[in-house]
Amino acid sequence: MKLSIESIRKLFRLSPEDRLLLGQAWAALLLVRLMLGVLPFTTIRAVCVRARRPVNINETPTDVRPHILRVARLVEIAARYSPAGATCLTETLALAWLLGRRGIMTNVRIGVARRNRHVAAHAWLEREGRPIYGLSDGDRYVPLLPAGPDVSR
Repeated sequence: MKLSIESIRKLFRLSPEDRLLLGQAWAALLLVRLMLGVLPFTTIRAVCVRARRPVNINETPTDVRPHILRVARLVEIAARYSPAGATCLTETLALAWLLGRRGIMTNVRIGVARRNRHVAAHAWLEREGRPIYGLSDGDRYVPLLPAGPDVSR
């Protein structure tokens, strides 16, 4: 998507913290896209897991949903303007990495669904066994692998 004057104005209306996070989201999307081209998925998933930072219980907010929604929104914006393009998998992995760096543990899920006579694949993000990104209520994807443990807070 082309950057318009209005898009640039919206960028400068963001708080400095959100502009920084948007830059991190954009960089994470590009990095994930590059890694998907050269590394096996298991290695990429391990990189996301290792990026998780330990959680200090004193700095843990009781409700992380607003923070998750904010980071997810900025990942979606970064994906819209990514020169490398973005897929559900690149967005999901980038979001998982960014949230993990903030101490919010998630689980990347990949599943399939039958659409007419074709099989469709999709990636989404879960937290505590519930979809938090990339999956709508009407989506009926069957996960390919069992969910790994997300270290929740």
